[in-house]
Amino acid sequence: MTFVLAADKFAVVSNLDGRALEAQAADGSVVMKELDLTNDNQLWQETDVGQQWINVGTGQRFFLETTRSWMPVSNDRIRDVRKSGKFLERSADGQDGDAVYIKNKRFSQNQNQKWTIQYV
Repeated sequence: MTFVLAADKFAVVSNLDGRALEAQAADGSVVMKELDLTNDNQLWQETDVGQQWINVGTGQRFFLETTRSWMPVSNDRIRDVRKSGKFLERSADGQDGDAVYIKNKRFSQNQNQKWTIQYV
């Protein structure tokens, strides 16, 4: 059984344009949407299982490709815990519904891999 570590809820906000990760209730996928801190599908909580994040609205884990464990690291990046050279990245289109990926680390000014954890 998985337990939430703390009651702290947070949004994962892109430094590129201020959009947030949002879980899609229908299939559990994650896309970028305009930040709305009242939308539970944009809020996450860390669990007691290997730095996994559970979506407040859907109750599903943040699972992307083969990654389900996440760690914020220096330079505002979010790293795949099990693959140290892989980072959370989003499409640069700047639109609601933009995709999210796991990619190799890019140059330091690349805003597609820069994130802010915003607690609510």
